[in-house]
Amino acid sequence: MRVFNLALLLALALCVVVAVADEDVEVIEVDGDGSNDKAAEPDLLPGYFETAGITFPGARVKDRASRGGRRGVVATRDIAEGEVVFEAHVNQLISMGRISRHEDLAKVLAGSDISPTVGLAVLLVYEKYKLGKDSEIYAYVQSLPSAFGGVQYWGEDELKSLSGSPLLGEAQKRSVATSDDYKKLAKMIVEDNGVMTEE
Repeated sequence: MRVFNLALLLALALCVVVAVADEDVEVIEVDGDGSNDKAAEPDLLPGYFETAGITFPGARVKDRASRGGRRGVVATRDIAEGEVVFEAHVNQLISMGRISRHEDLAKVLAGSDISPTVGLAVLLVYEKYKLGKDSEIYAYVQSLPSAFGGVQYWGEDELKSLSGSPLLGEAQKRSVATSDDYKKLAKMIVEDNGVMTEE
């Protein structure tokens, strides 16, 4: 379950580009998402953007206060309607198309019925744990939060706290779907094809 949990964490934590004034940014700390941990490693994301040629005219990447902290893009000046606020070459975007760069992974996932979100999660896990520092997007992947606190990762005891709530059924469905996705992916990627290991 660890590989899939990390995979979903990475996919769901993809950088969201939002141009807002500094005072409009609210930092929300979530227990267990790494946002309360002080940065033990340098923040590699700004360097990744520079190396990849990704720019934010009239804006800057907001510094985060901790290793798992959220971030966005902060306007450094007024931005006119229709003005470009993000520029990147299409080859630098992290998308499902990037899977084709990894023949072993592409072969296994071809024709599967995984969602784009799960596909991106698998790609990010592959880049982080199989390729490591050899990954072209290593700095980006290293900048992602190390944990995520969604209800699909809750245990039975935690789910019981939702008893009587209309959220319980939805949380249980998410938990089952996450578990089913993990089992399907583990079989495809680890057991049947050896593309990655369970570690």
